[in-house]
Amino acid sequence: MKDFSADASKVLATTDNLALSAHGSVTLENEVLIGGAEADLIALTGSISQVDVAGDSVTSEALRANAVTAVAQTGIDLRFLRVSSIDALNKGSGDLRLNELGAGRDLEVIRARQDDPNGAGDIEITTEDGQKTVSDGGQGIQVAGSGDILLSNAQSSAGIFLGAAAETTTGRIRMVTPANLVISAPVRTGVGLSAYEGAPTGTVYLEALSGSVEIQHTVETKGAPVALRAYRDITTGQDQGGTTMGSIQTHGGDLDFQTTRDSISMAAGTTFATANTGASGSLPVKTSPSRTSMPGRAGSG
Repeated sequence: MKDFSADASKVLATTDNLALSAHGSVTLENEVLIGGAEADLIALTGSISQVDVAGDSVTSEALRANAVTAVAQTGIDLRFLRVSSIDALNKGSGDLRLNELGAGRDLEVIRARQDDPNGAGDIEITTEDGQKTVSDGGQGIQVAGSGDILLSNAQSSAGIFLGAAAETTTGRIRMVTPANLVISAPVRTGVGLSAYEGAPTGTVYLEALSGSVEIQHTVETKGAPVALRAYRDITTGQDQGGTTMGSIQTHGGDLDFQTTRDSISMAAGTTFATANTGASGSLPVKTSPSRTSMPGRAGSG
């Protein structure tokens, strides 16, 4: 969809749903407004992207909708979103990048997936100033091929809530937010690989720059380090359904937890393991500021 070169007030607008489907690629150069409804974007053999074009001297022209579904073959780059929820699937190689522009606007991620086991591409989801929730009713965030996952919030007092799994094969997982980070679903790297095959590049890094990190579910790597950073507390506990207790297992990778102000506290029933034998234990409670490190061992606990 080409930019209107002469008049910045002209947008593509509808009060109903909008569907854009192409055999090749879908490229949005102008603002699109779907009043309180849904947008479906499909690129059967190509990519889906928003592109800045200086024709009308307006940049970052947004896709505005209640919900957006995007399905592409060679990548998705929706950097100017003003939406409530997003469902994004890339079927081949190419990055999947999503950015919510709205100040104070929350973003619900229903699905963000790289589905090709032979493909290459990262998943990056950012918000300018709003809470990011990975819906517990959705399909989560997954890279089936080679690629990393990055979730981050910029200049926000809102945090990140992971309600559905975030998983990679050989790639890293990194989540950084200024506020609280709650892990209430599995975070796994090395998915599909045995503990002895390993995925030493699949590090997990979780940081709450001015808040706390709470682990309510499984964090697992296959030989790669896990690092947790928080300004306030690092804690473990049960997930929201009360069925799963936070646990950390690295199969030979190091554990490194650090807080700047407050404490590290592991709830009763928390398990952690750094060795392939499955040996486990409980980390001690620390007072502020604190650091707990545990070297990984491939053979024994």
